Amino acid sequence: MATVLIVEDDRITRKVLTLGIKNLGYRVMEAESGEEALSMLLGTDSDVDMILMDVVMPEMDGIETTGRIRAMGIPAVIIMLTSDDSAETVKRAVMAGADDYMTKPVDPNQLATRLELALKASSFYVYRHNFASQIEGFESFHAEDRRSMDIIASKNENLLSDLLKTLNLIAKMRDNDTYEHTSRVGWLSMALARKMGEPEDEVLSLGLAAPLHDIGKIGVPDSILLKPGALNDREWEIMKQHPIFGWRLLSRFSSGVLMTAASVALNHHERWDGSGYPKGLKGEEIPLYGRIVAVADSFDAMVSPRPYKEAKSVDWGFEEIRSLAGIQFCPKTVEAFISLEEKIERRYEMEKQAQI
Repeated sequence: MATVLIVEDDRITRKVLTLGIKNLGYRVMEAESGEEALSMLLGTDSDVDMILMDVVMPEMDGIETTGRIRAMGIPAVIIMLTSDDSAETVKRAVMAGADDYMTKPVDPNQLATRLELALKASSFYVYRHNFASQIEGFESFHAEDRRSMDIIASKNENLLSDLLKTLNLIAKMRDNDTYEHTSRVGWLSMALARKMGEPEDEVLSLGLAAPLHDIGKIGVPDSILLKPGALNDREWEIMKQHPIFGWRLLSRFSSGVLMTAASVALNHHERWDGSGYPKGLKGEEIPLYGRIVAVADSFDAMVSPRPYKEAKSVDWGFEEIRSLAGIQFCPKTVEAFISLEEKIERRYEMEKQAQI
């Protein structure tokens, strides 16, 4: 039986939530403050699977409590409960370690669905938060000696390979379709970089780095990331933070591949005309590999099915990329991409046949 900890200072709200969640078949624990929740998590004999965390509480609010829970290394799924769902509040909660949020008053049917989904994906959340804790450890170690990670790598030639596999496994645990997408983006980016005359070692480096372009989405709440319909303005502002999340995750390593991955994560949503994000870079201000992955990522998204849309044809995808040259995409990158049309068509046809 899964255990849910409710952290809510309002007694009536807490009791209503407790009754509803018990009726869904979960074991429930209650805390009326952040301090009590931390004490319970330190002393409980039972693992807590999910935490419903009120944001506004006296003395220690829910965001600070969430940060302390993550500092303790507890990987439970944390869903914030808030009547203030502004982009700034949700952003602060995500940065503290929250996984999702719900607006108050809580809809019972929606709560049941969220808890069920969180429980099904619990292995992903545990993996993600354990991995994040390890990353923080790497950062502090590296801060003492900028050569530390290189020294470790020289003693373990599989370190980089294992780390890349781990990062990709995180994506696969979240969504297998996303995992397949990132693999194709890696192949497309490598083919495009080679066509543009990049050195072979850089081509291979980009092939390894490009699949990590959206790794920052692990910091976006599920209610936004997995929303079947269009995002509203507030949700979109939060989604636009994922390049920064990805850059923060990857830029703390000295490996050339991961430095490339960090740059790609940060820059692949910039647009040639300057209307992209997160920095609004324009033209050749955008690093080359960000421009390359922007084309590869967009093309594969266009021609691949999604829960909210059907796949477009490969021919349509090429025409769309061509039409956006000089607007969204670098003209020279588009020119090189179009020259690979026959090769790319063969690759997608092979994948299509393999699925039959």
